[in-house]
Amino acid sequence: MTTNDTITIASPPDSRIRSGLRSYAWQGRDLPSVTSVQRMAGIPHQLHQWAVSQVVARATSEVSTLNAMLNRERRPRERALESNRLDEASRWLRGAATEERDRSAAIGSAVHDAIANGLSPDDIPDELNTIKDGIPVTVDGVTVRARVEQFLDWRRVSGATVLAQEFQVFNLTAGYAGSADMIVGFPSGRVALVDLKTGSGVFSEHAIQVRAYMEGEFVGLAGEVDEATTAILRSVTDLGILHLAEDHWEYLALRDDPESGEAFRGLLRFAMWMAAHRSIDPCVSGRRSNRTCPVCGEPMEGQTTIRKLLQGGKLRSVPTHPSCTPGEESKAA
Repeated sequence: MTTNDTITIASPPDSRIRSGLRSYAWQGRDLPSVTSVQRMAGIPHQLHQWAVSQVVARATSEVSTLNAMLNRERRPRERALESNRLDEASRWLRGAATEERDRSAAIGSAVHDAIANGLSPDDIPDELNTIKDGIPVTVDGVTVRARVEQFLDWRRVSGATVLAQEFQVFNLTAGYAGSADMIVGFPSGRVALVDLKTGSGVFSEHAIQVRAYMEGEFVGLAGEVDEATTAILRSVTDLGILHLAEDHWEYLALRDDPESGEAFRGLLRFAMWMAAHRSIDPCVSGRRSNRTCPVCGEPMEGQTTIRKLLQGGKLRSVPTHPSCTPGEESKAA
């Protein structure tokens, strides 16, 4: 991270993103990240409810904008006016569920990167044009600066010394990896693995995340074990979460709770099972139904293929025989 006109936020080494999920490569293995495992297992109920509330709030507070989208004039050479109107309005409404989350994530990434690079608050401009994972995002530099100031104040008050930061942990036995924020030493002699949070609050799933980092088997980079940082990881006695807001910080010392590690491994097993069973088909040993194929009219048995067919004046997704060709519906009449 540098403080020029455009800031490139470093992505974790040896990682890549596919379909919005991050994974790490280790000697030929592709391991899901800790945070991706949590996403693959499904977003928490509270977060889901919050996302729904954001969509509702947009629909009710910006009614004039929504109506303008649904009633706009036909564009030149536009054929599917009605469906285009609905698609555009739907995308705009769905965006409300993720825009605030994405904005907070961009701020968090900038704060993490600034701290990792030892930037002082004076190094951070009022507006940051960032690039993360190849995606340009404009970030409010004032809020980033304020959170860096809070981090420095926490270090001053706590006397924490940073022993390691922004390193990759791997657990090959369980089958996951992730990027931990930092390990610090306190004047008391205790050593804590600390996760930085910059969002609106700290939630129970964050405790599971930190535990998963601590239970990493080793620290590695580019296929090589980092023995020195692995030794520091093994010296960890405590887990903590440091919440950095604009106007205050709060350090949460976590209880030693082995069940949180078990909870993460349960999430991991569920997430990987779901990834391998994207449909019911792998779970099925046989099929029987009185349903008929909408194309040929014959009984639906065995494998099916989902196709879009025009039924009752609407385009619907329906199962058909794999060998049937859409457009032959007259045969079933």
